Amino acid sequence: MTVQTKSSPPNAEQRTQSLLELYTRSIPWSVFAIVALIASVVGALGIAYGDLELKVFAFAGIIGFVVVMAIYQKPELGAYLLTIMVFTNASDLMTTQGLPSVNKPLVAVIGVSILANTFLQTGKFKLPTMGRAEWTLLLFYGVVVASSLVSSDFGDALNVIIDVTKDILIGIIIFVTLDTREKWETCLRVFLATMTIVGGLGVFKMISGTEQTFFGLAQLSIIGQLDASGTLRYGGPIGESNMWGQVLAASVPLALYQLRYEKNSRRKVLALAASLVLLLAVIFTNSRGAFLAMGLILPLIAIEMKIRPVQMMIGALVIALMFMLLPSNYAERLFSIKAIFQTNNDEYALYQDSSFVSRQNQMKAGMAMFWDHPFLGVGFGNYSAHYWKYASELGLVNSTYRAGTQGPKNPHSLYVEILSEMGLAGFFTFSFFFFSLFISLWQAYKKYDDYHIHTSWTSWTIALIFSLTTFLISGMFLHGLLFRFIWVLIGFAMAAVAINRQILQTMRQKNQLQWQEQEV
Repeated sequence: MTVQTKSSPPNAEQRTQSLLELYTRSIPWSVFAIVALIASVVGALGIAYGDLELKVFAFAGIIGFVVVMAIYQKPELGAYLLTIMVFTNASDLMTTQGLPSVNKPLVAVIGVSILANTFLQTGKFKLPTMGRAEWTLLLFYGVVVASSLVSSDFGDALNVIIDVTKDILIGIIIFVTLDTREKWETCLRVFLATMTIVGGLGVFKMISGTEQTFFGLAQLSIIGQLDASGTLRYGGPIGESNMWGQVLAASVPLALYQLRYEKNSRRKVLALAASLVLLLAVIFTNSRGAFLAMGLILPLIAIEMKIRPVQMMIGALVIALMFMLLPSNYAERLFSIKAIFQTNNDEYALYQDSSFVSRQNQMKAGMAMFWDHPFLGVGFGNYSAHYWKYASELGLVNSTYRAGTQGPKNPHSLYVEILSEMGLAGFFTFSFFFFSLFISLWQAYKKYDDYHIHTSWTSWTIALIFSLTTFLISGMFLHGLLFRFIWVLIGFAMAAVAINRQILQTMRQKNQLQWQEQEV
């Protein structure tokens, strides 16, 4: 007689093992084919018989389903897609057309995919290894939140914190998903290709004079930024010339290092095209801050690359020829910084003087905010709300001016922005974060450069150092502390540091194992 015993319920370890077996099980292709067929039928019915809104959402639903499934299988695909979405500004361009935002759902999907993959592969939720750069970033974020709470309007402060957190999460997603050298380099190539294509559309628009914006990717300034001739300047997909010039300038070092060290001839030609396109796009933005940053960073790149004097002269000649082929108003504005030292009565010089005076006034107001609130500032994102009060007290504007009639004001300097909005706490944590990041990147670069291994890795790494340096230099004249573009570059840099940490740990373990075998 066989006695049947009641089986005990599975414990946590058994449930985890079952999930792991389910995740690693090979699912027949027919399952995916059936699901895709059902989604296609439903979408086709919506597209064929629905109204316009239903057609759009049905089509978007099909694309969304495919994207979600792909990101779940390979989270790094989400990082590639997010990079494209950020630097084409596709989500904002879609919302202006009445369509739903894409970046926030995409960030959520990638985040869930990361957690799901981590749990199903390891059986537990594992946080990334925290190094010096990661801890200083956490400290800086804490200051951002604390300074936001200084605002008298809690609702506005909460919105600022949410926006800041979303932008930082974009960098964190890049950092977490690009966990191998191959994924990291692929995403950097995606970034460079995206910037080259978008910048190329802008160059074509400005040279040809077409009114076509290419679905918003090549807009003129939407806030009325003018060049020397009084025409709107090139503003890229964000429609803001100075900020877009800053992003383009930060992309140039990546293209130049690929041009210098890429061994594949086809990629080398593409790197040359990318370098020329991005340099021209920077010029067409007419952003003096971005152009000055380029003027300072290019000689440093040439020195680090050990470029021969003859090659440097050829490069300078190419840039000079680019200026000669451009309309005179571009060079006139870019070199107009000398106007601040002029005292003649030239109309354009006076115009430039007034431009500089306006920026100086906004910086003075920002520093006045800092002196009144030296520790946490007036609150992150609150410069514009306090500008008119301080400008009026300093006699910089007529006391009857109001923010509502004159529009928002900006500090026109990254560092004045930090001091005025986050005080010394923000300035020191910001400086400490970038110092830690640069030290970690430089150590990663020198470690492999000394051993003459991973040459492509070292070229990308040093290029990132110069890209972030370009951003910091242009920040002397341009504001925009935590916009999402720079956080993608920061995500690349943090991923490089983390990958370097893993590789060095693997090398140490391998050397230790070899030593133990020799001892035996």
